[in-house]
Amino acid sequence: MKLAICFTVFDGIELLEKAILSAQEWADDVIVCWQEISNRGHQSKTIESDLLALQILLPGPDIHLVKYETNLTKGTKFNERVKHNLMMEVARARGNTHFVMAATDHFYLAQEVEYAKRVVLESGFDVTFTAMYTYYKFPSWQLTPREDYYMPFICELTPETKIERVGAGYPIYVDPSVQVTPCKRHSLFTDREIMLHHYSMVRVNMYEKFKNAASGWNEDQMAEFLEEHALYNLKDNPGVKYFQGRKIVEVPDYFGLNSIFEPQTTQTKE
Repeated sequence: MKLAICFTVFDGIELLEKAILSAQEWADDVIVCWQEISNRGHQSKTIESDLLALQILLPGPDIHLVKYETNLTKGTKFNERVKHNLMMEVARARGNTHFVMAATDHFYLAQEVEYAKRVVLESGFDVTFTAMYTYYKFPSWQLTPREDYYMPFICELTPETKIERVGAGYPIYVDPSVQVTPCKRHSLFTDREIMLHHYSMVRVNMYEKFKNAASGWNEDQMAEFLEEHALYNLKDNPGVKYFQGRKIVEVPDYFGLNSIFEPQTTQTKE
């Protein structure tokens, strides 16, 4: 198996260095697809220079940067599918046999990935899936119960592999922008085997996160969610409205992300 991890990035770049360093423990190839214009039409003036600096800074295997020209006449899901397919072309050209789709806020524990790689090789699955732990506000504040959708994980990379919208007939509940086909010999890993750690609500700039999100919140909704995020207090532990009333529990900082965010993730500093 030669395994590529394929990151998409626009905002949240402060997480990307740690995400790449973590992935380099188990991936053979790192591909990063970036765009200067978000799917919502907002421009980043620094992303190219930030990525070039990161490419030089990080040790280990080369980081392959792929620029995507955003199609603003299409929806966000269209752009996401095209970006993933573009990275698969690069991964094929580089001789990878399998790939993992990821965003800048996606992390996996190396020992769990190594186990999953052995399972895939022994069983011959073409697509595998995993559930996820979602994090809110700080790297050690985890949503509970976990969300009820999944993410493709290690997938076989053949000439026929592509991302396309399948719709309701897809065997596992995933976002339409990451439906991998063909999906004939699929498997869903259990929560005890492997989990995606998704730091989707952990950002230096949460407004940028909401402004460019695929969900397309309006200004009133963003203001409401930003206020909830800013005021959330683990000691009081109210339900998080953004996540339909789910609560937050404190867990270890598995990937050493605390240093990115101030104040540090302890409730005594709230």
